[in-house]
Amino acid sequence: IGADEGKPVFLLGWGRAAACTEMCLQILEHGADPNSKIESTGHTVLIEAAREGAMEVVHAILEKGCDVNAMNNKRCNAGHFAAQGGFFQVLRDLIAYDCDVNVINMDGNTALHLAAMGGFVDCVRFLTQRGCNPKIKNLALQTPRTAAKANGQKLVMKELRKAERIFNKYSKPGARNPNEPWAVKLYDWSLAHEQTLRNAFATVDRGDDTVTKEDFDAVLQERSAPLEPEQILTLTRMHDKAREGVININEFFRGEKYLQKAYLISSYEPKKKKKKKGRRRGKKGKLNIPIPICIVPPNMLRRRADGGPPEFMIEDAQNFTDPKRFDRDHPPEHPLQDDSAWYLDKPDPIFININYATK
Repeated sequence: IGADEGKPVFLLGWGRAAACTEMCLQILEHGADPNSKIESTGHTVLIEAAREGAMEVVHAILEKGCDVNAMNNKRCNAGHFAAQGGFFQVLRDLIAYDCDVNVINMDGNTALHLAAMGGFVDCVRFLTQRGCNPKIKNLALQTPRTAAKANGQKLVMKELRKAERIFNKYSKPGARNPNEPWAVKLYDWSLAHEQTLRNAFATVDRGDDTVTKEDFDAVLQERSAPLEPEQILTLTRMHDKAREGVININEFFRGEKYLQKAYLISSYEPKKKKKKKGRRRGKKGKLNIPIPICIVPPNMLRRRADGGPPEFMIEDAQNFTDPKRFDRDHPPEHPLQDDSAWYLDKPDPIFININYATK
């Protein structure tokens, strides 16, 4: 390995990892050090690949066992660069390999600050769900939300308001988050290692995508899952509530049994449009159900025998009282106190349409 201004020769290609993916992967396969870094800047190969958004290269470096939390000379780790570029898939991979998203750089910024300034809503939401503190202030005394406001990122501000409410809620003494950190960490880890885990589960599969509880525990332990023994027990109970002794592998990878829907990767995917059952003619709007028109029968249109209005007109009830003694502000204390009917003339009857009376 030669050097040019403190830069190993093979590192010259990592600055363009997105465009030179195949070359970078071959260099790694031929024994390149995954922790190599540029002395002048402190950038490791992981930082360079994350800065370029080269997802395949980042994953390959992580698989080689690099230091995921290595920082450059400005105290930025790979998570800072992935968040700054809005590279959601790269950020997912880094966090699955235990990248610390609360590292503060020389400007006082976390990865969440950088994602918020760039307006990357998915990255912001993912970081807050994965434990990034939304209340940390940088050297400019800005939280991620105020930093987003200064950059005119309204959608990010909305997401961060929600994140701050949740953070305050579960920061109170005795408050318990239903999405426990170990469960979130396991979910991200399982997706990053899905193919390897599926191959291991395939050797003990019962033929219907299920494995016994004992085999499930053994595979997770063999693959060094980020779980304590009591957490593995909790996980198996969540997947085997019927106590049948078997666990569905597909349900495990979906994560629905131990995490809320908002924390699942499926919630970040575009919503599928509902298929239209048939074409509708005319303007879209409120459905109007046709109602038959009621017509008064001809026999009810004639006046009554005493000359009164037709039968469909009914007498309206009238309350009459002496306005000199009682009014709205001074009503009678008791109905029997109002004896106005004894000395006042009864008003003429008023008839109203029965249809109005029934409304």
